[in-house]
Amino acid sequence: LAGGSQAQTFTLTHNGWTYSEDVGSQGMGNFIDPNSVDHMYQNWWWFRFGGDSREFALSNQVFSNQTDPSSIRLVYRERDVLFDLQYTLTGLSAFQARVQIAFKIENLRNTDVTVDFFSYTDYDLNDTFADDSGVFLGPNFMTVTDGASPTWGTLTASGSQLLAWEMRDWPNLLNRLGNNAITNLGNISDPNPLDWTGAFQWRVTLTPPSTSGYSNQFVGSLVKEIYSVPEPGTLLALGLGAAAVAARRRRR
Repeated sequence: LAGGSQAQTFTLTHNGWTYSEDVGSQGMGNFIDPNSVDHMYQNWWWFRFGGDSREFALSNQVFSNQTDPSSIRLVYRERDVLFDLQYTLTGLSAFQARVQIAFKIENLRNTDVTVDFFSYTDYDLNDTFADDSGVFLGPNFMTVTDGASPTWGTLTASGSQLLAWEMRDWPNLLNRLGNNAITNLGNISDPNPLDWTGAFQWRVTLTPPSTSGYSNQFVGSLVKEIYSVPEPGTLLALGLGAAAVAARRRRR
């Protein structure tokens, strides 16, 4: 994969929805509904190997491939461990969309390696940051609501090797992942966050590559969903429009 194409930014589109990230700036991005309202500020990944004294953001991209407008593959090689990410956007309706991020971590070393892998998400639902709050519903599911609108979002982590989670007011989590100390999530949340952020942590020990199995690999996923529920006036207009269409069809 080394020497292949690389992407510093990407944009996915499907059914009127847009999802984008600036991967050169730790996933600063957007999750935009068909009404041009943005619901996300950042999504990115950090890791720590056994023996490290801090976490590191994925940064050494070696390959990217966008197969169609709704999907992209990004591959990072960090000290002979591959992180292979596949993003897929699905616009389920005008008011609901899903981004599934499947990941594979692969050990290329000739020794075992323990990997702590962190997902980090900062929703700004309804294009506002000061009134988002979240609830952890367990064992791997977070839901986030926007105080100023009926819009809401979710995060679902794959359960295998899932170690912990946290929900914090910005920039608590981001600062801890980016400082010079070891961070382990504590299965806790701020009681009254004003600017919600959430993270998951997986931990796995991978063996060297061999022909006897796949113990040098670990696969998982993070699923992000936005439910961009329209305001009552919009719903009424949509209802009237649908009724008018139905009436025209009956008259035919």
